[in-house]
Formats: sequence, structure tokens, C-alpha cells
Amino acid sequence: YSNENRCVLQSRKPSQEKNNANAVSGPKRCPLCLVDNYDFRGETNMHPKGAPGLNTLLACQQGCAAEPKCKAFLFEKGPRTCHFKTSDNYLKSFHPDNSYIAGPKTCTDEHWCIMKDIGYKGTDSKSTKANSAAECQQMCLNDERCDFFTWQQAGKHCWFKAGASTASTKYNRAGDYSAPKHCGLPTTCVKERTKYAGETVATFPKSEVGTFESCQMKCWKTSKCVFMHFNNDGCTL
Repeated sequence: YSNENRCVLQSRKPSQEKNNANAVSGPKRCPLCLVDNYDFRGETNMHPKGAPGLNTLLACQQGCAAEPKCKAFLFEKGPRTCHFKTSDNYLKSFHPDNSYIAGPKTCTDEHWCIMKDIGYKGTDSKSTKANSAAECQQMCLNDERCDFFTWQQAGKHCWFKAGASTASTKYNRAGDYSAPKHCGLPTTCVKERTKYAGETVATFPKSEVGTFESCQMKCWKTSKCVFMHFNNDGCTL
């Protein structure tokens, strides 16, 4: 978009970027850097009673981005209060809590909430091999029994963890990477017992796309996908 009041849609990824003070540009979908129902537990707040005047999620996010000392933020849903976190290690305190929405200072990577040098003990539901923590997460996302995962850089082991109690079994070890399965997954409106009719973009058997969350991610990363449905036959975009 530029000061000529024109909106230009690109059909493919641009081959280069050029400076233009009069233009604003961006991809169709930006990385998603909000996680609902999570807290940076125990991390000190920059403002004990919350950042003044920031009573919306967007204002909280923008306020953190503008504050040099802010590394991440929490938006407390009930009282609509914004909290700035100032520790570089805020992510190691990532923990489930229905009262908050959590996010980093800047959004550059959908995998921002994978915790470095942190593992989960928990209950192992499966182990496999993966080349990266992101690949391990994708495998976890596609398994109904996986709620959390731990990827070990040494040996490239990917461990699936089952059960909500896993969140309380964190340990510190260099080279381990962990997160909840839905880390970076976009929020969506879900209609149960509903199937959309219309033009089909793609179909995937359940052996390939085994969970609703994995189907959701397929849609999110497919440019032509607007809706999806998932059932015992698999995923349809």
C-alpha cells in the first residue's frame, strides 16, 4: 500500500525488497506470536499494578514493543491488565494459566515459544527422530496422544509427552527444546458436527494429517485455504 492509495496484491513471494518511505508492505499471513491461556509464571512485572492505560491486547502488545526494557508481555483477561516482563529468560517460565494471553516483544517466528535448554519429564507417549525442534513439534501436532514435546539436540530425539500435568515437570538441560504442541498455532472459530461444502483445495488422509490441530495448520499455511474440516477420513481444505 502506498500514498497513491493503491493496494497491490502479489501472486508469489517477492524476489527482492526495496526501500520506499511511502509504502507499507507485508505477507498475507504473519507469524502468530500470541498464546492463549499461558503465563510467564514467577517473572517480575515491570509495573506491579500493570502498565498504565493499556487495557486492550493490541495496546499491550504495542506498548511492550515501544518499551526498551520490555522483553515479553502478558495480558490479563479478567481485569484487562497489561504486564511487561523484563527478564531475558522469561520463556523458561512459560506455564499454563487460563487468566492470561502471552506474547514476545517482537513477532519474527511462529516457533518463538519453544523453550531452549528446557525439557519435560512427564509421561512419554512416543519417541522418534526429528531434525529440529520445529519438526518435532509438527510430529507432535499430528499425534492425538501428544500434548507437549521435548526435542534433544544430541541424538535428535523427539519425545512426545502426554497429559496436562507435563507442564509442571520442566527441567534445565543444555540442548533440550520443549513446548506445548499448539505453540504458534493460530486461534480459530470451531463449529463441531459441521462440514463445509464448496470448492476443495486439497485433501489429506488421516494417516498423514491425524489431528484437527494439524489440519488447522495445513490450512493456515495454504494460501488458497479459507476453511477446513477434519473427520475420521482426514483433513479437507
